[in-house]
Amino acid sequence: MSPADFWVVVAAILTATIGLVNRHRIQRFFQRNFSPLRLPASDGFTVLVADLERDPDCTRTNHLVEALGKLGGFHVRTTATVLTCAPVAGDLAGAQARLRDRAQALLRENSADVLVWGRHYENTFQLGFVARQGDAQAEAGLTGYDIKPDFTLPNELTAGLRALLELTILTSIRPATKETGTYLVDKIRPLVLRLEAYLIGTENVKGATDLTEEQLATAWHSLGLAYSTLGQQAGDNDALGQALDAYHKALAHISREAQAKTWARTQGNLAVALRTLGERENSTTRLEEAAGVYREILGVFTQEAAPLAWATTQNNLGNALAILGERESGTERLEQAVQAYAEALKEYTRQRAPLSWATTQNNLGTALWSLAEKSQDPAQAREALKHYEAAHGVFSQAAPYYREVVEGNMRKVQAFIDKLEKGR
Repeated sequence: MSPADFWVVVAAILTATIGLVNRHRIQRFFQRNFSPLRLPASDGFTVLVADLERDPDCTRTNHLVEALGKLGGFHVRTTATVLTCAPVAGDLAGAQARLRDRAQALLRENSADVLVWGRHYENTFQLGFVARQGDAQAEAGLTGYDIKPDFTLPNELTAGLRALLELTILTSIRPATKETGTYLVDKIRPLVLRLEAYLIGTENVKGATDLTEEQLATAWHSLGLAYSTLGQQAGDNDALGQALDAYHKALAHISREAQAKTWARTQGNLAVALRTLGERENSTTRLEEAAGVYREILGVFTQEAAPLAWATTQNNLGNALAILGERESGTERLEQAVQAYAEALKEYTRQRAPLSWATTQNNLGTALWSLAEKSQDPAQAREALKHYEAAHGVFSQAAPYYREVVEGNMRKVQAFIDKLEKGR
């Protein structure tokens, strides 16, 4: 007899001893505790369903689990546990706190993200949702939902569940993508896989998501940011390609006319991924696309309406053009890069934005140095040196790492100038 068969027999004996009323719950207990251990679902988000109160044979619980499983976008698991929020001596707050603590323990034990609990009462489900602590606010209250004859879930139930699950998803990934100066690959990779599985799952099931267009844009944008971080920090070009796909999907849910700033910010992140890929590839196609995107953004972030955003975009445009210029035999793109940096400095002043001003001064110096190398012109090299010296004045006080970078640039361009002058 196999171990599994043995425990089935044990369950049958206990069922006969205790009574048929608890037959289903006993079988569920043994299936859960003596079946092979299931690993957490790392490729998606998980909804955990507790056995419903007033459902001794688990018929309604099973109907609920089956209906949730048809929604798509997440895994559904069960726990042979009944949760209640019955107050002791009228202490409702204490009962709610105990329920939340027990719910959090179940979520941790089952590697789940949202718990569904409640009771069956006549022709209604009275259900509550609890999200994993730290991802969203836990709710201990119950809401009644009418049971349809075909046991499909009412729209308001699926909307409430998805709203909480989607909040859990977004709040789990946002903190990681907002960190800077930290190696985030190990932290972000599992979140990326889960968020992508959820979004693709909802796409593949008609009517599966209750997200608004704005929320869908935010979700895909968050996925793009995470993939872009992976691509940049891990040197993973495939991840950067997936970031591009996610940004394009986000943009499909954003109206340029009605949400101009959101559209421009998403385009800006798309351009960063394009430029990063372009720097790593032999082809200039991605860099050309990045430059084109930055020019489109300037149609939204104008100098008059958003001067600092306009300056940032001009600087970024200059970066894309400078890389293109370094790969070409001519000087047209480098000259365009110099012009873009000069435009940025109209709004990036040392008083208004010292670090951005210094960064752009350094970039301008590098573009002029590249021009000097192509033309073997010491005058352009000396002009480049002036911009490096300007950047050094800020970085020496506020950013020691960048100070060292600029000092290295200064030494190299000075050596270039000395070599040219000796040869004349």
